[in-house]
Amino acid sequence: GGGPERTCIACRTAGPASGLVRLTWPTGVDRPVADRLAPGRGAWLHPTESCMGALRPGDLARAFRRTISPEGFGQALAVAVRRRVIQAFKR
Repeated sequence: GGGPERTCIACRTAGPASGLVRLTWPTGVDRPVADRLAPGRGAWLHPTESCMGALRPGDLARAFRRTISPEGFGQALAVAVRRRVIQAFKR
């Protein structure tokens, strides 16, 4: 096989985990982080404009099982955008 598959929380399409960014919000951390190995519940997101644009605060609240403020939502998007830029330069 091609490795594990994950579902994007924005578009609900499954794909290889290698093509998605994993956002997580570890206990004791004040904002989401993009880390495949961080502990805690994770949310997988395609690092594309369409998926980042379609992402809603409720998607993250459901994935993290916690209330998410507008600031937290903004931070999660900023983390995903940074990860997308990093991935683009690695290609």
